[in-house]
Amino acid sequence: MKKFIISSVFAMLMMFSVLPEAQALEFCALGSYRAGEEINAYIAPVSDSATVIAEGLPDGLWIKETPSESGKHLSLEGKSMVAGDLNFFVNVSEDPGLISCSIHFEPAAPQVSISGDASCRVNDYLELHVSASVPDSGTLFYQWYSGLGFVALPIAGANSASYCPDTSLPGQQYYYCEVTNHNNSHTSSTESDPMLVTVAEAQLTNIDINTLPDKLIYAPGDSLDSTGLSLRLNYDNGSSTIIHSGFEASPGFFTNPGKQLVEVYYEGQRCYFEIEVKLSAASIEGIGVLTMPYKTEYELGEYIDAEGLVIRAYTKNGHLDIDSGFEISPQKLRNEGRQTITVTYEGKSCSFTVTVNDSNILKSIDIASLPTRREYSVGDTVDLSGLSLQLIYGGRTELKTSGFDWSPKELSKAGYQEITVTYEGHSTSFSINVDERAAKPSPTPTAKPANTAAPETAAPSNSPAAHDRDHQARDVNALVKIIFAVAVISLIGLAGYILYMQKRGKR
Repeated sequence: MKKFIISSVFAMLMMFSVLPEAQALEFCALGSYRAGEEINAYIAPVSDSATVIAEGLPDGLWIKETPSESGKHLSLEGKSMVAGDLNFFVNVSEDPGLISCSIHFEPAAPQVSISGDASCRVNDYLELHVSASVPDSGTLFYQWYSGLGFVALPIAGANSASYCPDTSLPGQQYYYCEVTNHNNSHTSSTESDPMLVTVAEAQLTNIDINTLPDKLIYAPGDSLDSTGLSLRLNYDNGSSTIIHSGFEASPGFFTNPGKQLVEVYYEGQRCYFEIEVKLSAASIEGIGVLTMPYKTEYELGEYIDAEGLVIRAYTKNGHLDIDSGFEISPQKLRNEGRQTITVTYEGKSCSFTVTVNDSNILKSIDIASLPTRREYSVGDTVDLSGLSLQLIYGGRTELKTSGFDWSPKELSKAGYQEITVTYEGHSTSFSINVDERAAKPSPTPTAKPANTAAPETAAPSNSPAAHDRDHQARDVNALVKIIFAVAVISLIGLAGYILYMQKRGKR
């Protein structure tokens, strides 16, 4: 304000020094505005007939004449893109004459928006942003601060619209950016809203073995030695670190010979490495099969599967059960039938047997589905339509619907009978029922044989032939009755006609 008053006084002195003594001078202070914003500053009233000429107005400003009841009003309108103090003259042809005007323009306050709060893991890359603009011709400068209020501190070198905060340590911190508009040696600043940055501890996602322990082979009764073991810890931000202690491992004590997995545990994550427990050959007096393998039946040509096999090694001090580390012979099964498998461990042997089947040799056959027809009459031929056989090979089965033989084929006696089906030297059977009603009885001679026709064999009363015969007999009886009725009616008519003619002749 002090600068504004001094400049105004200076401007008035200059006008008084250059104007003629006879010219009137009126001073008008128009106040303070923001550069880049529209203004409407009232200057003075003048008569309607006065001519107005402005001198010294910068680009973007003009004198507006507005009609009024007593003449017209003069005002300054438009917008200045430049900040600072502005002095100009308005020359009026009538009273008040020359008007000296002064006005002050502050730089426009930056309009600032932010990227918002953010969160990340330790050592993650994070970037904060502000977006700023001004309506005037000023230049923007940026300064980032950490903290809030009186404890906020400027961050050295953080002088752009974006800033990457330090994420090396977990915790929370506020940041904001002060944006300053520099316009014609004048400045105006705006602080952005604060942005809260939360840096969380990186989360452990998994662990793995970095280096194996020095000792990987043990004897029964030894304790685990983790010397040399180190782990790699992997985090969700892509980082990792190596540790040599602080983890747990189990089992810590070994009893059974064979290869074993050791579990390593750290903060809820697990990884594994393998060790081997060995018996010395000198301490073993003998071995035997304790548990048979899960699989004991094989096809010819298959390999032995030792899953489930446990052997017991006998020592002077007792015994140990072993489920790995032994040798099996033979590995491939080449002979059909029961075969002996030899197990060897540390120079000692034991054995077990398995069954080996040849899948190409037919073992037996069975009925898979019965034939469609299983009711017959004496003299019929057996029909095996619909019959299928199950061919049982070593370890597999197969369906067969043709190519087999059977007996008997012709049915000569009544009652239930077994039909035997054979295929490649194997047989099976199923039952059918044979009805004796289909047999033809011997003809029965009549008391007086007719010479013109051969005797007919009476069909059973419930046969189709008997049914057709009865139907034909009923048709013949009905026809005879109709003919008889017509004949009776005709005779009655004829008798009546004769009687009528006799009476007529007498007349």
